[in-house]
Amino acid sequence: MKPAPTIVGGATVIAYSPIDHRHRPTGGCRQIVAGALQGPAAGLTICTYDGKAFYLFGCESDWQTKTDTCHQTIEEAVDQAEFEYEGVRKTWLNHEPAWTALIDSEQNAVWDLFYEQFKFKPSTRASDWPGIVEPTGSVTFDISHIFDGSEAARTLDEDALNVDSLNLFRQCIVPGQKLYALDWQHPCYRFNPFGCFDFSQFDNSMVPFIPNGDYYIFLADDFSFGTFGHPWEQTICVFGQPLLNVVMRENPKLLQQIVRRDGQAV
Repeated sequence: MKPAPTIVGGATVIAYSPIDHRHRPTGGCRQIVAGALQGPAAGLTICTYDGKAFYLFGCESDWQTKTDTCHQTIEEAVDQAEFEYEGVRKTWLNHEPAWTALIDSEQNAVWDLFYEQFKFKPSTRASDWPGIVEPTGSVTFDISHIFDGSEAARTLDEDALNVDSLNLFRQCIVPGQKLYALDWQHPCYRFNPFGCFDFSQFDNSMVPFIPNGDYYIFLADDFSFGTFGHPWEQTICVFGQPLLNVVMRENPKLLQQIVRRDGQAV
């Protein structure tokens, strides 16, 4: 399917997803229109007319609406969509850019808070690692295997691993919410995991998930969950229960070898 238009059913599109092999229609919600039971939708959109209510539209392949349910919040619409089409929480997209540069004042404020809250100590010396005070409710993964020069490492597609890893964040927030993406001593961004992007390590407007040369950090607005990528220790610390739940459920290829829990060696 083509991307959804910005207006569907006369309402502004907040998020959309084709329904395809990635999804399982559950049959949990019977949709009847003009007395006829409707089959699975070709696509879903979450839309609003006034920002006060949110409509989950089931759409034809041309994004014409055929069913709808009304919800008070985007979260409720997202939950309803997952109830009807298992897997759609992973595939929502929207029309907003994936990366938006932070202005200097916001970037400085976020870094100041990160230094204070996590006791960040950048250093190439092993005696100073892991570089932050890893919080309770964290798991740290060794990713050195992708840098070890082995035949297995040479077959890895680092860009694909970055995309797969960054898309984990879609399951922690809802469309419209964004994360901080921090690159130490470089421009930093608001990251929208629902934005359309093809990752390239050579695109300076993207912050990688894999710390292949610098500290890369992703944070929820309130710092309640995120990741800390350490380039010299070659680890990624995942913290906060919403993100940990996703990582443990999805078991991504990159995050397999656990070295610490709650900052303690295992």
